[in-house]
Amino acid sequence: HGDLHDANIIVRSDGTVVLLDWGLAGYWPAYWEFYRATFNPPWRQSWEREIERFVPAYYVESLVIQRVFSVLWA
Repeated sequence: HGDLHDANIIVRSDGTVVLLDWGLAGYWPAYWEFYRATFNPPWRQSWEREIERFVPAYYVESLVIQRVFSVLWA
């Protein structure tokens, strides 16, 4: 998906989950999806807990990506 956040998720009354805005979708490793889902602060703590329910947690990889980008875009 590449742009997973609460504004792009709809839960229907029957419990069906619908993901919106597939503009950044591609063939990415699972750690990239976790990074992108946690990328844009300020996230609510409840959102970070929810992410782990449907995307595997890759905290180390996410920190490495953040560090690399901070050096590249400094």
